[in-house]
Amino acid sequence: MLEVRPTTQIDLEEIKAWLEIEDRAHREWEAARTEETWFDPGPTKGFLCNFDSYIRPAFDNGDMFTFINGGEAIGFSSGGLTERGIFEIRPDMRGTGLGRWFANWMIERAKAQGTEAGLYIDCAPRSSLDFWVRMGFTHHKESYSGEYAYMLLPRNNEVPKGRLVKGEISVLEKLCDELPDFESRPLFGSVVDAIEDQSGNLHFAQRLILPAVLWQGSRHPWLRVVVEGVPLIFDELYDLSRSNAGPKRDRGGFYFIDAIETLGEPILELSSFRLVDHRRP
Repeated sequence: MLEVRPTTQIDLEEIKAWLEIEDRAHREWEAARTEETWFDPGPTKGFLCNFDSYIRPAFDNGDMFTFINGGEAIGFSSGGLTERGIFEIRPDMRGTGLGRWFANWMIERAKAQGTEAGLYIDCAPRSSLDFWVRMGFTHHKESYSGEYAYMLLPRNNEVPKGRLVKGEISVLEKLCDELPDFESRPLFGSVVDAIEDQSGNLHFAQRLILPAVLWQGSRHPWLRVVVEGVPLIFDELYDLSRSNAGPKRDRGGFYFIDAIETLGEPILELSSFRLVDHRRP
């Protein structure tokens, strides 16, 4: 019988035992490598090295779950898909389809906890990347570990009657802190249909998701919304997410927009607005 439960002290000790076996097998394989076998695939290293820094703290905080099959601990997650965490299936149980079952459980749990726009995971070791791509995640290589995957969670919205308009949505990284210059590089851009109501507010039939977790290292992402040549929003995205303007931020750091409330306020447009394509190497 398959089940997932909050990790008990006995579970933790059982997990640590097979992490130690996995780590020892990797070290023995590494020590026995020769010039001819140097690039041959070997057993994975596992997460024993993260036991005190990530796994035990997650257990102490009640944020660790154990995957049970036939009374045995065959997998665990510490953290989740909305923050840096660890997901592992016991080596002898990989390739059986049980990892997919456990990953689906994690995805549904994240949604039930109020994750509204996206999920992400660092793919370390890199060999786990193919698994997450098969689970429906998208590969993105910029992350702490070097490999990263994310999943957007689309949602359809009910919209009021109104005028159909085209909205230009762009996110820009601000590179210069001194006004009136606004030197920037583009991070995201899209043209979407929206319904404009009688008050001039915009409503999107499908949730617009801004994958901010792809912009790690961007200090000042700004949102610019233009409708038929008229700017409606031009402000720092984080500040907007704390206002009633429309953009929100979910538990995983993804920004999303269902509607934009203009509030009838004038929008600052910088006359010296410059787009500079600063690509990171």
